[in-house]
Amino acid sequence: DTIQLQLPILQFLTNSCCITFSLSTTFCRDTFNNSKEELYGGIHGISHLLMELVNIYLPHQMTSSNELKVNCPIRSSTIQQQNHQKTTSFRFKIIIYEIKKERMKLTYAIFKGIEQALMKIYHVIQHCPCTEQTGCPQCIQSLYNCPTYNDLLDKEATQKILKELLK
Repeated sequence: DTIQLQLPILQFLTNSCCITFSLSTTFCRDTFNNSKEELYGGIHGISHLLMELVNIYLPHQMTSSNELKVNCPIRSSTIQQQNHQKTTSFRFKIIIYEIKKERMKLTYAIFKGIEQALMKIYHVIQHCPCTEQTGCPQCIQSLYNCPTYNDLLDKEATQKILKELLK
């Protein structure tokens, strides 16, 4: 049996930071053999690392895991292939958003420092001693913020994508 529920629409103003990355088709082909699942696993890992970085580096009086969220890309369908005149690239977005109405502008601080944030998360994943393909809670796994329950995480793919983005 199913029961139809009608819930009111909930809307409120908030701040968010949408980070769009683009990876060349050549990189994706050479690195992942055009496997969207591996590419997704790497992107998914980056989204987890960014959220952990926010919790670590922003002052605790400013933030908690209850004030900021990051979208976990849902499956490989979130990766869009963009065809341009001479090049083809794979684009993906990671969205970090504030969930409180107070609009604390934490996402603006993240946006301003995205390059430094990527360098820091690359350092974190490079120095994590785990050898699991899916990583561990110290690197790319999220203990409480992942709606897909850490599905298809790929530590090696995360490292490769970060290295490419930081070139």
